[in-house]
Amino acid sequence: MKKRSVIARPGHRKVYLLGVGKDGIPRWLEKSSWDCDWYWSAGYIETYTHPNHPELAADIASHTHFDYQFLNKQDKCAFDAFKDFFAETPFSDKEIWKIVELMQSIYTAKSYSALLYRGGSWQTEIPEEKPLIKCEEEYRRINDIVVPGLLEEL
Repeated sequence: MKKRSVIARPGHRKVYLLGVGKDGIPRWLEKSSWDCDWYWSAGYIETYTHPNHPELAADIASHTHFDYQFLNKQDKCAFDAFKDFFAETPFSDKEIWKIVELMQSIYTAKSYSALLYRGGSWQTEIPEEKPLIKCEEEYRRINDIVVPGLLEEL
């Protein structure tokens, strides 16, 4: 499987083939987007009711997140989790390393951005600490330059 697939689903975001899982089902990475005017949606992995042709699918069959599937494993690194999950993938080992590095960087930037936006970690509200953490300038840099740059590399 060396063919790279990008599918434009009518009325939906583009999806990119990550590979075929050991269960025989193709997994697709949905194109990221800036949502609700304050955060990046990124890392959504989906399967479809028409598994090999998402453009013909009536609906999403399953939805998960890249970090949950590959980055947050306690017993293995993201590269190994990716390689162990897929029976086939269009990516070389070097490309897989780049994908997991970029995805981890995107998730880290998204978390930092949320901290800057909210003024805290969202465990509780501590109003007196918000001015210390909130930084509109840095929040804009992360969301206007850093994350889009990482997504472009991806």
